[in-house]
Amino acid sequence: MPPQLSNPCRRGCVARRQRGLSVASVLAGLAVVAILAVITMPSYASYTRRVYISQGLELAMPAKAAATEYYELSKAKPKASRPPIAMSLPEGADPGPPPLPEPELVVSWPSRQVEAVYRADALVLVKYATAVDPAGLKRFYLVLRPSGGATGTVWSCLSDEAARGVLTAAKYAIPDADPMPDSLASSVCR
Repeated sequence: MPPQLSNPCRRGCVARRQRGLSVASVLAGLAVVAILAVITMPSYASYTRRVYISQGLELAMPAKAAATEYYELSKAKPKASRPPIAMSLPEGADPGPPPLPEPELVVSWPSRQVEAVYRADALVLVKYATAVDPAGLKRFYLVLRPSGGATGTVWSCLSDEAARGVLTAAKYAIPDADPMPDSLASSVCR
Protein backbone atom coordinates (compact mmCIF):
# COMPACT_ATOMS: atom_id res chain seq x y z
CA MET A 1 0.00 0.00 0.00
CA PRO A 2 1.41 3.26 -0.97
CA PRO A 3 1.99 5.69 1.81
CA GLN A 4 -0.74 8.25 2.05
CA LEU A 5 -0.04 11.82 2.49
CA SER A 6 -1.42 12.83 5.76
CA ASN A 7 -3.56 15.92 6.04
CA PRO A 8 -3.23 17.42 9.53
CA CYS A 9 -6.50 19.31 9.13
CA ARG A 10 -8.94 16.45 8.77
CA ARG A 11 -11.28 16.97 11.59
CA GLY A 12 -11.88 20.03 13.73
CA CYS A 13 -9.01 21.84 12.23
CA VAL A 14 -9.68 25.41 11.25
CA ALA A 15 -8.22 26.55 7.99
CA ARG A 16 -5.57 29.20 8.25
CA ARG A 17 -6.85 32.72 8.15
CA GLN A 18 -5.17 35.51 6.35
CA ARG A 19 -3.37 37.68 8.80
CA GLY A 20 -3.56 41.49 8.65
CA LEU A 21 -4.50 44.56 10.60
CA SER A 22 -8.03 45.18 11.66
CA VAL A 23 -9.70 48.54 11.25
CA ALA A 24 -9.72 48.99 15.01
CA SER A 25 -5.96 48.47 15.31
CA VAL A 26 -5.28 50.94 12.48
CA LEU A 27 -7.53 53.54 14.13
CA ALA A 28 -5.82 52.99 17.49
CA GLY A 29 -2.42 53.51 15.87
CA LEU A 30 -3.61 56.71 14.19
CA ALA A 31 -4.97 57.98 17.50
CA VAL A 32 -1.60 57.42 19.19
CA VAL A 33 0.20 59.27 16.37
CA ALA A 34 -2.28 62.16 16.59
CA ILE A 35 -1.84 62.47 20.36
CA LEU A 36 1.95 62.52 19.99
CA ALA A 37 1.68 65.19 17.29
CA VAL A 38 -0.53 67.38 19.48
CA ILE A 39 1.95 67.07 22.35
CA THR A 40 5.07 67.80 20.30
CA MET A 41 3.84 70.59 17.97
CA PRO A 42 4.02 73.45 20.53
CA SER A 43 7.56 72.54 21.54
CA TYR A 44 8.59 72.29 17.88
CA ALA A 45 7.08 75.71 17.12
CA SER A 46 8.90 77.16 20.13
CA TYR A 47 12.13 75.56 18.95
CA THR A 48 11.82 77.06 15.44
CA ARG A 49 11.15 80.53 16.92
CA ARG A 50 14.31 80.25 19.04
CA VAL A 51 16.28 79.23 15.94
CA TYR A 52 14.99 82.28 14.01
CA ILE A 53 15.89 84.60 16.89
CA SER A 54 19.41 83.22 17.20
CA GLN A 55 19.85 83.44 13.40
CA GLY A 56 19.01 87.13 13.63
CA LEU A 57 21.58 87.65 16.35
CA GLU A 58 24.20 85.88 14.23
CA LEU A 59 23.30 87.87 11.12
CA ALA A 60 23.78 91.08 13.13
CA MET A 61 27.51 90.39 13.66
CA PRO A 62 28.77 92.58 10.76
CA ALA A 63 26.53 95.44 11.89
CA LYS A 64 27.84 95.01 15.43
CA ALA A 65 31.39 95.41 14.16
CA ALA A 66 30.51 98.74 12.50
CA ALA A 67 28.52 99.88 15.52
CA THR A 68 31.42 98.97 17.83
CA GLU A 69 33.71 101.18 15.82
CA TYR A 70 31.15 104.00 15.95
CA TYR A 71 30.70 103.47 19.71
CA GLU A 72 34.43 103.49 20.44
CA LEU A 73 34.97 106.66 18.38
CA SER A 74 31.98 108.47 19.84
CA LYS A 75 32.84 107.74 23.50
CA ALA A 76 35.45 110.50 23.50
CA LYS A 77 33.33 113.02 21.60
CA PRO A 78 30.54 115.05 23.23
CA LYS A 79 27.09 113.98 22.09
CA ALA A 80 25.54 116.24 19.49
CA SER A 81 21.82 116.38 19.04
CA ARG A 82 20.42 115.55 15.65
CA PRO A 83 18.89 118.50 13.77
CA PRO A 84 15.09 118.50 13.53
CA ILE A 85 13.48 117.09 10.42
CA ALA A 86 12.16 119.75 8.05
CA MET A 87 8.59 119.13 6.91
CA SER A 88 6.22 121.08 4.71
CA LEU A 89 2.55 120.76 5.60
CA PRO A 90 -0.56 122.21 4.03
CA GLU A 91 -1.70 125.48 5.54
CA GLY A 92 -3.72 125.01 8.73
CA ALA A 93 -2.70 121.37 9.22
CA ASP A 94 -1.69 120.22 12.69
CA PRO A 95 1.92 119.04 12.39
CA GLY A 96 1.83 116.89 15.52
CA PRO A 97 5.10 115.41 16.70
CA PRO A 98 7.70 115.01 13.97
CA PRO A 99 8.19 111.42 12.78
CA LEU A 100 11.22 109.63 14.07
CA PRO A 101 13.80 108.76 11.44
CA GLU A 102 14.40 105.17 10.46
CA PRO A 103 17.80 103.68 11.26
CA GLU A 104 20.29 102.84 8.52
CA LEU A 105 19.45 99.58 6.76
CA VAL A 106 22.49 97.29 6.82
CA VAL A 107 21.08 94.11 5.28
CA SER A 108 17.61 93.10 4.10
CA TRP A 109 16.26 89.58 3.58
CA PRO A 110 12.58 89.92 2.66
CA SER A 111 12.15 86.17 2.08
CA ARG A 112 13.71 85.01 5.37
CA GLN A 113 12.50 84.99 8.95
CA VAL A 114 14.99 87.77 9.76
CA GLU A 115 13.71 90.63 7.60
CA ALA A 116 16.45 93.18 8.17
CA VAL A 117 19.34 94.35 10.30
CA TYR A 118 19.58 98.08 11.00
CA ARG A 119 22.23 100.29 12.58
CA ALA A 120 21.26 103.42 14.48
CA ASP A 121 24.45 105.14 15.59
CA ALA A 122 25.91 102.61 18.04
CA LEU A 123 22.74 100.49 18.27
CA VAL A 124 22.05 97.42 16.15
CA LEU A 125 18.43 96.45 15.52
CA VAL A 126 17.22 93.10 14.23
CA LYS A 127 13.73 93.02 12.68
CA TYR A 128 12.03 89.62 12.44
CA ALA A 129 9.27 88.37 10.14
CA THR A 130 5.87 87.32 11.42
CA ALA A 131 7.05 83.69 11.84
CA VAL A 132 8.54 84.62 15.22
CA ASP A 133 5.12 85.70 16.53
CA PRO A 134 3.13 82.70 17.85
CA ALA A 135 -0.01 84.17 16.27
CA GLY A 136 1.86 84.91 13.03
CA LEU A 137 0.61 88.51 12.87
CA LYS A 138 3.23 90.88 14.27
CA ARG A 139 6.79 91.74 13.36
CA PHE A 140 9.18 92.12 16.28
CA TYR A 141 12.60 93.66 16.76
CA LEU A 142 15.47 93.29 19.22
CA VAL A 143 17.93 96.04 20.14
CA LEU A 144 21.62 95.27 20.65
CA ARG A 145 23.35 97.97 22.70
CA PRO A 146 27.08 98.35 23.33
CA SER A 147 28.62 99.36 26.62
CA GLY A 148 32.18 99.71 27.82
CA GLY A 149 33.68 96.75 29.59
CA ALA A 150 37.08 95.99 31.10
CA THR A 151 38.11 94.02 28.02
CA GLY A 152 36.40 96.22 25.42
CA THR A 153 32.89 96.65 24.14
CA VAL A 154 30.24 94.41 25.69
CA TRP A 155 26.91 93.92 23.91
CA SER A 156 23.58 93.55 25.65
CA CYS A 157 20.40 92.38 23.98
CA LEU A 158 17.22 94.26 24.87
CA SER A 159 13.60 93.28 24.38
CA ASP A 160 10.16 94.55 25.35
CA GLU A 161 10.02 97.91 27.17
CA ALA A 162 13.80 98.17 27.54
CA ALA A 163 14.18 97.98 23.75
CA ARG A 164 11.40 100.52 23.20
CA GLY A 165 12.95 102.90 25.74
CA VAL A 166 16.45 102.74 24.25
CA LEU A 167 15.14 103.23 20.71
CA THR A 168 12.95 106.16 21.75
CA ALA A 169 15.84 107.76 23.67
CA ALA A 170 18.02 107.41 20.56
CA LYS A 171 15.18 109.06 18.58
CA TYR A 172 14.73 106.29 16.05
CA ALA A 173 11.79 104.15 14.99
CA ILE A 174 11.43 100.76 13.34
CA PRO A 175 8.52 100.84 10.88
CA ASP A 176 5.76 98.23 11.24
CA ALA A 177 7.34 96.42 14.18
CA ASP A 178 7.01 96.17 17.95
CA PRO A 179 9.71 95.29 20.47
CA MET A 180 9.90 91.56 21.03
CA PRO A 181 8.15 90.48 24.23
CA ASP A 182 10.42 89.13 26.97
CA SER A 183 8.61 85.78 26.80
CA LEU A 184 9.75 85.24 23.20
CA ALA A 185 13.20 86.78 23.40
CA SER A 186 16.27 84.65 23.60
CA SER A 187 17.58 83.90 27.06
CA VAL A 188 20.49 86.22 26.22
CA CYS A 189 17.99 89.10 25.95
CA ARG A 190 16.21 88.60 29.26
